[in-house]
Amino acid sequence: MAHQLSLTGNPWLLAMLPIAATFGEPLRIDAPVDPTLLQGAREILNIWSSWDLGLHNADLDVETDSADQDSPPDPYTDDRLIAAFFSGGVDSFFTVLQLLETEEALDELIFIAGFDRHLHQARALQQMTRKIAQAANELGLPAHTVTTNLRQTLWGDTSWSFVAHGCATAFIALALEPRYRQMYLAASVDSVEHEYDTDKNGDLNPWGSHPEIDPLFSSSHMRFVHHGAETGRFEKMRKIAVHPAVQRHLSVCYQSKDGRNCGHCSKCLIATAMLDTLGGYEQATCFDNDPAYTGRLQRLRVED
Repeated sequence: MAHQLSLTGNPWLLAMLPIAATFGEPLRIDAPVDPTLLQGAREILNIWSSWDLGLHNADLDVETDSADQDSPPDPYTDDRLIAAFFSGGVDSFFTVLQLLETEEALDELIFIAGFDRHLHQARALQQMTRKIAQAANELGLPAHTVTTNLRQTLWGDTSWSFVAHGCATAFIALALEPRYRQMYLAASVDSVEHEYDTDKNGDLNPWGSHPEIDPLFSSSHMRFVHHGAETGRFEKMRKIAVHPAVQRHLSVCYQSKDGRNCGHCSKCLIATAMLDTLGGYEQATCFDNDPAYTGRLQRLRVED
C-alpha cells in the first residue's frame, strides 16, 4: 500500500491537532488540506475546549485545496475500498460481524501496531498480527497491518484515552485516502453505559473516539463512520460470543508479554465472565479454560 499514500496535508492535520490543542500552539501545515476536513478540525477543537480538560482552541494556519486548480475536485475514482479498523477486541469484532451480517459493503480490515502495544513489544505484536490475520481469514476478509511510532513522539504528552486516540486512528486512514473512501471506527464505549453518560449540560462526556467527533474526521473524499455506540458492551458480547472466529481469536489483553490473553487482568476477567454468562466460555480457546477465574474476579477492584 506504500504507493497509495496521501501526499496532501490531510493526515498531518489530524496527527498534529491533539498536540496543538494540548500545548496551545498554532498549527501550520504547508501541504494543502481538504476544506471539509479543515472545518471538521475546527469543530473538533471547539468540542475539546468545552470539555474542561485544559485544551486550547489552537489557531490553524493551513491552506485548503482549491476547486479552481487544473486538477479535478475529486482526484479519486469510485473503485476505492471500504475498510474497518480491527484490533480483535469485542468492539471491532462486533462491528465487522454486524456489517457482514447486514451485508454492508466491507472490503478490508486494518490492524494498527504501535497503539495499544508499544513497538518494543515485538513478541506480543508478532502474535497479535498473526491472530488478526487468522481471524480476518476466517471472516473472509483481507487484513493489513500498519506499523507506526506515533505514540513515541510528542503524542506522549497528550491524553490518549480522552482526546488523542481517535485522531491517531483517523491519521492512519487519511494517510491511505487514495486507497479507501470509507472507514468504520468501532465505538470503544457506548451511549448506553456510563462512559458516554451526559454531563449536566446534556453533552456526551469526553473520549478520544466519540460519536460527535469521529464523523468530523471526514474529508471531501473519505467518510468516517462511528459504529456501535448504541449497543452496550455486554450486548455486543452476546451477539458475537458463539462465532467461531471470536472464540478462537478474541483479544482483549494489553498486559501479557506474548500477545495472548493473560486471564488475570481486569479486561480478561470481565471478558471471561461475559463469555461464561453467555455460554461461550467452554468453547473459547482464546482463554485458558480455568474455573478458578471466578476467585480472581471476586478480588477484582471496580472503580467509577
